[in-house]
Amino acid sequence: MSLTAALERLLEIEVEATEARKLAARGRFACLPEPWTLADFDFAAQPGVDEKLIRDLATLRFLDEASNVLFVGPPGVGKTMLSVALGRAAVDAGHRVYFTTTLSTPPDLLLARMPS
Repeated sequence: MSLTAALERLLEIEVEATEARKLAARGRFACLPEPWTLADFDFAAQPGVDEKLIRDLATLRFLDEASNVLFVGPPGVGKTMLSVALGRAAVDAGHRVYFTTTLSTPPDLLLARMPS
């Protein structure tokens, strides 16, 4: 192996390691409660969920448009699973994500407003 080829390989290894560290850091920051992906969601079990819309959301175009996504519905229909799956897709695509629930949001907002 030539010196140039060896240096190229070392740089490739360094870039891969850096990207892996960045992905791991984004994953930790995201606080996703489960490792769910969109492939884990059973659309047949939840016929009320618009699969076409969810697949469109999975393109993450809403991030480029600076739009919000809010899942509303009764317990047990997959809101959390879909939120986590979209969050995971965004993390994998290089975006920063922070997962929270409506139950934890008010206390988090109060803490954020408190003086240091």
